[in-house]
Amino acid sequence: MLTHRVGDLVVDGLRGLGVDPSALGTGGTSALPDLATLPGPVKLVVESAFGDAIADLFLVAAPVAVISLVAVLFLREVPLSRKSGIEQRLEQDREPEVAAV
Repeated sequence: MLTHRVGDLVVDGLRGLGVDPSALGTGGTSALPDLATLPGPVKLVVESAFGDAIADLFLVAAPVAVISLVAVLFLREVPLSRKSGIEQRLEQDREPEVAAV
């Protein structure tokens, strides 16, 4: 989601500046350009795109986290067994002997 949103915001920002998005030299927005070599306005567009995309990501993640918390609260508690796996296996092996008698 982050990559898609950043790509859209960078393309929109560059078009708003009158710059062709493929002029970044990365074949579009598929790779992160070197920010140190970008002109000021283009650098600002890329930085703003990442900031806005991360904010959008948190807006989506927060409700998902709340829904997950509510789902966890409704999970039924199941007590764990106090027997080890070996003890359980021995108990299972003894059951056919008791049933046969």
